[in-house]
Amino acid sequence: MISLETNARIIRIILDIAAEELTLEITRQELTQHPHFVPYSVFQRIDRKCVGYIRVEDLKNFLM
Repeated sequence: MISLETNARIIRIILDIAAEELTLEITRQELTQHPHFVPYSVFQRIDRKCVGYIRVEDLKNFLM
């Protein structure tokens, strides 16, 4: 059995993750309302080697 302190920490982590997911979802919904946002165009800009999926390297290059 885990200690109460460990249990509290786990709960806090889960709550923090849930709060961030909610923030991300709100941001996603706002983004979809932007008239010039085209998800496939964003995907293509990140997938510079045109492999059909996004790799960690692609994200690093995109963010630099």
